[in-house]
Amino acid sequence: MCGACRPVPADRRLRGPADRQTLARAVESTTGLRTRVVIGQWTVSTSTGRQVVCATPEEVADAAARATGGDASEVLARAWAAVARNGPRQAASG
Repeated sequence: MCGACRPVPADRRLRGPADRQTLARAVESTTGLRTRVVIGQWTVSTSTGRQVVCATPEEVADAAARATGGDASEVLARAWAAVARNGPRQAASG
């Protein structure tokens, strides 16, 4: 067992799958590391193929910063800024 199926705490700052994807894209564009959304979590992949499974945005930023030698707080700040730019979702009218 790899341990990737651990319980994932809900993060109220993320309003759904679109926000989770936006956060992943922002980390990817900031660090150059492949960052993907998986069921309830994210993966951060290095150029050597090593993958880290992350349950929270903070873990994503930490994993990306460790892999690149960057600053986790800067990675996280840019990711949250990207999520905030998406703005609130409006229900589809129909």
